Amino acid sequence: MRWVSALSERPSLEAAVKEVVEITQDALRASPDLGLVFISSAFSSEYSRLMPLLQEHLKLPMLIGCGAGGVIGMNRTYAGTLYIVCSKPANAANCSSICASNIKFRHKNYAD
Repeated sequence: MRWVSALSERPSLEAAVKEVVEITQDALRASPDLGLVFISSAFSSEYSRLMPLLQEHLKLPMLIGCGAGGVIGMNRTYAGTLYIVCSKPANAANCSSICASNIKFRHKNYAD
């Protein structure tokens, strides 16, 4: 099993997703099976667009995400260092290449 963490501070959701996807694909070098995604509340008006954008580029069988006031991940600028972004646009993805065939996933939307 291999885990990869990626963080983007790009102010555009599309640019942030593109950067996170590039970092993830470069570092993982395999098709990810599981993704944990965190998006800052600065993107709250675009929450509904995040998952489809990520799925379009990463093709993850399982993707779990949530919004947050602060986002934690690895940033290209601070390679190898955990970086925290609070109160401004940020998007982080933690992806893994695992044998996910035995994992069961159920959708729960707490907004409803």
